[in-house]
Amino acid sequence: MRKMRRLITPLLGMMLILIPISAISAQKVSAGAACKVFKQKVSYQNKVYTCTKSGKKFVWSKGVAVYKPTPTPTPTPPFMESSKSVGSESCKLKFKSQWETGFGFPRSSNRLPNSGLIKAIFIFVDFPDAPGTDQPAQVAKTYFEEFNQFYNSVSYGKVSFTYSVPDRYFRIDKPSNSYRMNMNKGEVNPDPAAYFQDALKAADPTVDFSGFDVVYVIPSNTNREITYGPSFPMGSGNETLKTNEKIFYSGAVAGADSRLQENSYEWAWLAHETGHLFGLEHPWKVQSTPQGGTTIGPEVAIWDLMFALWKYSPQANEFLGWTRFLLSWISDDQVNCQDISSLSAGDLKFKLSPIEVNSSTEKLAIIKINETKALVIEVRRNLGFDKIPLEYEGTLIYLVDVTKGSNEGMATLVSSNTKLVNGISIGTMKAGSTVEFGDMRIEVIFSDDQGDYIQVTNSHTIPL
Repeated sequence: MRKMRRLITPLLGMMLILIPISAISAQKVSAGAACKVFKQKVSYQNKVYTCTKSGKKFVWSKGVAVYKPTPTPTPTPPFMESSKSVGSESCKLKFKSQWETGFGFPRSSNRLPNSGLIKAIFIFVDFPDAPGTDQPAQVAKTYFEEFNQFYNSVSYGKVSFTYSVPDRYFRIDKPSNSYRMNMNKGEVNPDPAAYFQDALKAADPTVDFSGFDVVYVIPSNTNREITYGPSFPMGSGNETLKTNEKIFYSGAVAGADSRLQENSYEWAWLAHETGHLFGLEHPWKVQSTPQGGTTIGPEVAIWDLMFALWKYSPQANEFLGWTRFLLSWISDDQVNCQDISSLSAGDLKFKLSPIEVNSSTEKLAIIKINETKALVIEVRRNLGFDKIPLEYEGTLIYLVDVTKGSNEGMATLVSSNTKLVNGISIGTMKAGSTVEFGDMRIEVIFSDDQGDYIQVTNSHTIPL
């Protein structure tokens, strides 16, 4: 027992010396005064003293001042609750276009379904003067894989595609210039419908089209005469896209513009043309030139794939919030719908989450101006298919006019902070930014990781 006690005593002493000792409070400590436990730390009058060894003695160090930073309070927006929506139904601006596409409610029933699985088929065709020399099954992947990811993302998982592709070329026994579709030559009277019909006829004897919702025709890799390809959103009774098994109301033909895309942007052509098959048009205004071509003015924004954005930089490849609302991808309870008359009752205050994020939060604010016009507010962040510099993230505001057709300016950018990149407007707003539109003043009060806090005020009620 005595031997064990002799072993325990020095062992305890070693433990006291070797085990780190946390700083504790003491009544009085001074530098150079004797201490007992090596490396012990003591807090006294906003300093931490350490028991150090000086020769054979243990003494307190000079002490290190304890820095206690003043906590920076997290900025809190002046409001936390959104202004209550008056009901999104009143913000569904009604307008029936003479075509099967447009931005007014409701969509044509002939358009691609806005939910569920959509089955596509790719038909690759070649010509006597432009034979195909690659593998259609491999090429189809470059069109499809990111395209499918895009639609699954922008629809928040409501839509997905599957596809089939015969791994062969179907020969059209006409020269590739038969359809006068070479834009570089300025050809007139192009006939993409004949191109589509000839492709279907070439494949029809061996392909069963009955199980598909949409058909895409892709030309050979050696083709240079068909330089572009449009979509075909057809109406009831139109038999342009007729096969032995069925009549298609949705399809598109490609040209060299999609086969020769740089940076693997074949998917963007396919996604753009499929947007038309969902019923969408080009939302921004495109101006005609005296030479008969088209150009874009500085007021044209970039914030939608339906503006063929793979040609421009920065690339904002997402769809507008209004488009997603029209397609019911943004649900009614995610829309803060207000009437302009609501401004007379005071400020409208709401928080919007980034439109790219798949969540159940509010993503869109719509202020109805009249039966065909509304101001739309959304938040764009670099979180999805947008590939934009960080400084261009922010709140996007635009005026919707559903009476406008393709390239006529359905969406008009509203901004006091317009930036031009390659002659195209950016125009997003950061926290602290303000813009006036008519009698309204819109201000981004605060931003955080969850979204932007926005206030809309009747400017006539703002004291000078």
